[in-house]
Amino acid sequence: MKIIDRYIFRQFALLFVLMLFILCTLVTVVKFVDEIEYFSKNHTPASVIIEYFVYFIPTSMDRIISLSVVISVLSLLLLFNLHNELTAIQAGGISRVRVAGVILFCSLLITAFLWVNNETILPRAYRKSKTIQTQKIEKKPSMGFVAEKQIWLKGPADEFYSIALVGPGATTLQDAFIYQMSHDGSRLLSQVHIKTALWDKQTKSWQAKDIRERKFDTDAALLKETFTREKQYAIQFKPEDFIQVVQTPNQMNTKQLREQIALLKLGDMDTKEASVYYYGRYAGIMSPIIMALIGLCYGFYISRMQIASGFATAILWALAYLLLTQFSITIGKTGILPPLACAWLGNVLVGGWSLYKLRKVLW
Repeated sequence: MKIIDRYIFRQFALLFVLMLFILCTLVTVVKFVDEIEYFSKNHTPASVIIEYFVYFIPTSMDRIISLSVVISVLSLLLLFNLHNELTAIQAGGISRVRVAGVILFCSLLITAFLWVNNETILPRAYRKSKTIQTQKIEKKPSMGFVAEKQIWLKGPADEFYSIALVGPGATTLQDAFIYQMSHDGSRLLSQVHIKTALWDKQTKSWQAKDIRERKFDTDAALLKETFTREKQYAIQFKPEDFIQVVQTPNQMNTKQLREQIALLKLGDMDTKEASVYYYGRYAGIMSPIIMALIGLCYGFYISRMQIASGFATAILWALAYLLLTQFSITIGKTGILPPLACAWLGNVLVGGWSLYKLRKVLW
């Protein structure tokens, strides 16, 4: 990498870090102001509020990083134009294509960071922020815990629920095991395996299918075993109870999302929402590159007289890209378009338009 490349890289990195810090601060302040009444009502200590926001920031990093990239590109090229550095760079034999290449390389590195954030930091931070909100702010007891594939809950009568899959809206349970323990927890009294359970909104009860019930004596020997094709079963939790502990797409990495889709298909359940989030995870990490392309389209021509209009147009396109992405995800959940098409719709349209416009700018 030549000296001029390192200079462009360093200047862009400094601007990006500055913009990222400013936007993170702004988002945190807006969130805090919006939640002041919520914190006050629950008498939340300052230390818990700080802890909550430490884990909140990574969950909003996608949009913050995307906007930081486009603002950094615009600011960098504006500074180059105002100080006549871009003219000097081109006079030295460095083309606009070379400058754009360095900026796109920087956005590629940011994309890699965004992928790491989505795969490791974000799921843990989202789960932790929800735990803090439930247990430390709202002071609700923990109902259970969520493992990668299995959900465990303790019922009100010392029974334990082990559920392989909770479907969308928590109205469907797949492979639910119910273990009834003695009061001291020393022995198993009964075990029930329910292949599928559906929530009936009218009767407010669970309709279970393929039920196997087993009862044991004091020596854990099987006393009785019965099989039932279908019946109403008294599961002690309602759908809203399961929603509190079931993992959302934000709480899972790509591998876990893929496994959830496989389980949904195995249970012949709706996979549209999970699939949209799965493909959207891959499409979303491309946002820094799309934003860099938008910034390059307008940044080369921003002058003293065009600062406001150039920045405003580029920011509007960036916001339009984010809104289009969110809209396409909503459309994907309805099943109007395939999940893969919905997830990549914003990237294809805005990215394609940016490449077309950038071609005219660079040559």
